[in-house]
Amino acid sequence: MFELVRTFEVDAALGVELVPLRVELFRSTKDTRRFRYRLWRLEFYRIQPSFPQEQVGLPAQTPSDEEFLVDWSAFLTGGISEFIAESVDEAVGRMADDLRSRLEASGGSMPL
Repeated sequence: MFELVRTFEVDAALGVELVPLRVELFRSTKDTRRFRYRLWRLEFYRIQPSFPQEQVGLPAQTPSDEEFLVDWSAFLTGGISEFIAESVDEAVGRMADDLRSRLEASGGSMPL
């Protein structure tokens, strides 16, 4: 079992696009030196409720643009990144270094 210990928002650059990311750092409840992080991208989707309908196949409500957090862990990190650190502060540094290097390998960058 892992407990969420820190949450960050980062505006990463991928090419010319600024990508808002949410990064969550978790610590194991059994081994407090074991950490993992998950990565989420904030994206907009146009959605439209199916019901109610004015007539069959014609939704009564108009579409709307909504924000969703999309799990980006597999895309950028290849899955859940686990590592060992002696403290939460050390884990934050290791997570940031790992994320920065993975972004750079994808042609992106992350502010300090």
